[in-house]
Amino acid sequence: MDKTVRTLRIIFFGGIAIAAVIVIAFECCLLPEGGLSDNKEAEFLFSCFMILASLAAIPVALKLFKFSFVDKELHGDRVEAPSKLCKWGTFRMLMLLAPLIADVLLYYVFMRASFGYLAILLLLSLPFVWPSRQRCEAEVGN
Repeated sequence: MDKTVRTLRIIFFGGIAIAAVIVIAFECCLLPEGGLSDNKEAEFLFSCFMILASLAAIPVALKLFKFSFVDKELHGDRVEAPSKLCKWGTFRMLMLLAPLIADVLLYYVFMRASFGYLAILLLLSLPFVWPSRQRCEAEVGN
């Protein structure tokens, strides 16, 4: 179980670190800001897609372990439970972190606040999936 908790925490902090590196790179002028700010069609398409992806990912990620097929897999074999938890926990983290990183990047590419707000929403939802040891043990029923 310790290995699973450590892996999930690395993914948790790794995704936040990647988003922070993107922010630092753009804020320190290492990368040019607003490169596609004049392309309104692309901005509209990315905006629609990221709104749907971000706002759909949050409730699905928070309720993922309540779905019957995931719950059966986590509470099945006690020996394989940590590896199943690692698989589904990684999937849940990536459901929140991938749109977060994309929203941060798109914020700087298009310089539109809507992407920043979506990134903030995803960042605020991350503490609810924090992989503490107690939570991991409760989710596999140990």
